[in-house]
Amino acid sequence: MKRSDLKNAYTPIPNDCYNAMMQAAHSVREETVVKKKVTAIVVIAIVTILLTGIAIAAITLENTGEEILEIEQTQGYYENWTSDHKADLVRALAELGYVEVTPDVKQLMDGKVQDEAEIGRIADAALVQFTGRDVSEISFWEIMIAAWGPFEDWSAEEQAWSSQLMVDLGIHRDGLTLYVLPTGEIDEQTAVRMAREAIAEGFGIDESVLDSYEMNTSFQVPEFAAPGDTQAYWYVEFVIPQGAVINDPPFQAFWVFINPETGEFYETVDEMIAERNDVQSMLEAMDNDPLMQEIRAYETENDLPGNYDYWTVEQFAGFSEAFHERGLKKLAEHPEFFSAGTPALLTYVYGLPDDKAISQSEAQKIAEEAIVSRIGRKEDEVHFFTHRITVLYDVTDPETPLWKFCFQMPNEYDSRDPEFAQAVKDYYGEDGERRPYIKVEINAYTGEIFRAFTYDYTYDWDSDYLGEHYSEFLINLYMDIY
Repeated sequence: MKRSDLKNAYTPIPNDCYNAMMQAAHSVREETVVKKKVTAIVVIAIVTILLTGIAIAAITLENTGEEILEIEQTQGYYENWTSDHKADLVRALAELGYVEVTPDVKQLMDGKVQDEAEIGRIADAALVQFTGRDVSEISFWEIMIAAWGPFEDWSAEEQAWSSQLMVDLGIHRDGLTLYVLPTGEIDEQTAVRMAREAIAEGFGIDESVLDSYEMNTSFQVPEFAAPGDTQAYWYVEFVIPQGAVINDPPFQAFWVFINPETGEFYETVDEMIAERNDVQSMLEAMDNDPLMQEIRAYETENDLPGNYDYWTVEQFAGFSEAFHERGLKKLAEHPEFFSAGTPALLTYVYGLPDDKAISQSEAQKIAEEAIVSRIGRKEDEVHFFTHRITVLYDVTDPETPLWKFCFQMPNEYDSRDPEFAQAVKDYYGEDGERRPYIKVEINAYTGEIFRAFTYDYTYDWDSDYLGEHYSEFLINLYMDIY
């Protein structure tokens, strides 16, 4: 069912039926006590039908979406909901015409299913069919997208509604795009015309070339807005449609922000093209750099995971032996060639333990004890922190090599191990304390703890989101991890 059909899909009662009942009600003559009683019954019945109709008509995807998001704040994503909440959601979506009313769903809607497991089974099957997602992936956004289509296809009102809902529930924060209702002298049509003209001129192409692109528009306070800045812009984007083939396209995707009051571009097309050219030049230089080519080949040949967290002691040692000195020099010359985690990988020297060092298992036992004695966690928490560990053998100071253990934060959203995720949730609860990462460094020769500390993989989004300090934050974070 299309959204445009929903307004007429649940009229309380047909107009002809409504008019007939109202005419009958007005024509009743109160000649006897019996007739008065009958009249009262008829009127009550009519009122009941009308009120029932109004209640059904009041069910909208918007208020259903609001309830979904509210429940998520306490129970998490759909898979964790109680059977009652799951049943209520299926009823609402079925009444709105989004979920197919199968025999099972009909039984659920009529309240004829009492067993909680069976309610969950029916509801899960209905939502999986509706969203096309696994139960573990179903959330507010998946449900809304299944109903209204891709977010970029939503109307300005629908996008603004979603952002306002986030604001009302205290979920929205600085650094996230805020969609609002369009205002200003420049309307959407004018903004699109201005964008097409500017982009065509900037790239030196005919405007007709843009007809082959998919165009997306929205009205928003951009994610890069400074805290407290509520200036909204028309956002106009042109992107090559998925699967489309355009010969010699001027770009894959390009977008502009236009002030709705002044018509000024937040950043001119020429400025954006210049920035893109600079980035492209840097990427080409990085791709053509002999050392960077060697590093990429080494990572491929040795099947190194893209995430350093999953490297072994041997992999760290091998990479360090091959690239420490040359990589550190290249980092000083071209820091833009490297990701935020690489400076730590190149700054320290990693190796393998010699015969004077305690074994990895001995060192890990000391580190696990430090989780309790030094960090202050409970003994029955230790196995949660040791679920995922990054281990390194640091020989930066060859006289004092260090075993380094990074114990990752117990995660209730661990898609790699759902059973572990559930155990974390059962232990800490939905609203349990935030559990930071733990780092323990041990003198490999003496077994003494060199350092033991916690660090939080979070960032002060409100004050520095994507500012100049963000890169510094990430680099310092990885220096602690590795």
